[in-house]
Amino acid sequence: MTNKYLILTDACCDLSRADLEKNGILVVPMEFSLGKEVFLTAPNKDQLPISVFYDKIRKGERGGSSHITTSSYINFLRPYLEDGNDIILVTVSSALSSNFSHAFSAVNALINEYPERTIKVLDCLNIGSGMDLILTYMADNKAKGLSIMDNYLDVYDKIAFVHTWVSIKDYKNINHRALLSLPHDFLMKSFKMRPILHIDNCGNMALANSAKTAKVAIDLLFNHVKATIIEPTKQTIFITCDINTTDALALKTRLTSELKVKEVKILSSSPIICLNSGLNTLTISYLGKMRKIKRPI
Repeated sequence: MTNKYLILTDACCDLSRADLEKNGILVVPMEFSLGKEVFLTAPNKDQLPISVFYDKIRKGERGGSSHITTSSYINFLRPYLEDGNDIILVTVSSALSSNFSHAFSAVNALINEYPERTIKVLDCLNIGSGMDLILTYMADNKAKGLSIMDNYLDVYDKIAFVHTWVSIKDYKNINHRALLSLPHDFLMKSFKMRPILHIDNCGNMALANSAKTAKVAIDLLFNHVKATIIEPTKQTIFITCDINTTDALALKTRLTSELKVKEVKILSSSPIICLNSGLNTLTISYLGKMRKIKRPI
């Protein structure tokens, strides 16, 4: 008989409280700030409702987010290990956050403390909606009875098929220096172009296109999906957005009517994603053609 195990993730995922409870996924909280206030973000804590958060950002309040420290991971995981649970911990892309490296250090420390437990940490090489897709797939595997190692190895391979595209309102919202390193990028920033980004094979955000209007941005996102998606009638696509649900609904309509996608779930962007990308960010993730991903470990 295999040991019981839990699926954990960090607060960069966008799954709703209902989805998390349904799938039995636990969230390691992350701190973020708005003005002089500091909040703890986790879907099971209503320190700041997401609608209030969006409103504060829309009114110009500035903030930032903190990574999860090694000690925070250890303190969060230890009670579950004490209760006899094995653990799979899924983190946001290591190319965009130090969460994975801190989680890796925490797991190595805990393995020595609990040698009888199985503890795995997985760099999902993705963000937001990509994490939502991966976590949901992992939870489905667990519900089907897959053991912790079979589930871990299956999802480890599945990550290569997860495609994620991101539309941001304009270049001023990008909080990623690598995308603003060329004169061309600065020019596009000046003209308020909408960048279309994708998660590359290393788990980083890379520039793919630019769009002048929201409609063109939606067209580009749809075309990228159409060119790479596999078996659309059998899968659920995840879209995350913040205050602008109009574009998300427009994209959903095209996906269901033109590609006959089985299901499209629209979720609210987490505070962590919003603080790093700004309002009017839309992210879409789905299963597509296999990518040649490059893992840090």
